[in-house]
Amino acid sequence: MAITIRQESYETFNVLAVSGRVDPADVNTLEARIRDSFGGNQASLVFDFSGLEFIISSGMGLLLVARNLADEKGGKVVAAGVREDVYRVFDLLDFPSFFTFYETKDKAIEDLLR
Repeated sequence: MAITIRQESYETFNVLAVSGRVDPADVNTLEARIRDSFGGNQASLVFDFSGLEFIISSGMGLLLVARNLADEKGGKVVAAGVREDVYRVFDLLDFPSFFTFYETKDKAIEDLLR
């Protein structure tokens, strides 16, 4: 399944719902969408990975790029809805040390709206 990215905008953050497979051909598209997510007042980003089936290592590296962009604006990056098989890869690479993972997108949004 090809990558699809949907965006929901809030006053101080965006939600990127990434579905399908992040393959080498999709990394530049994902990076552009991440960078665009930090325009205006948006300082934080929620990745909704509930539909993510696979992500290559350079795609995972983009989460660190997003975190650096958020840090520059005083925000944060969180992930939500990560499937168990995909989460294992994040866990192996110690991503839970750098990011907060939420069970659902709604829980992540609720936390950022506080």
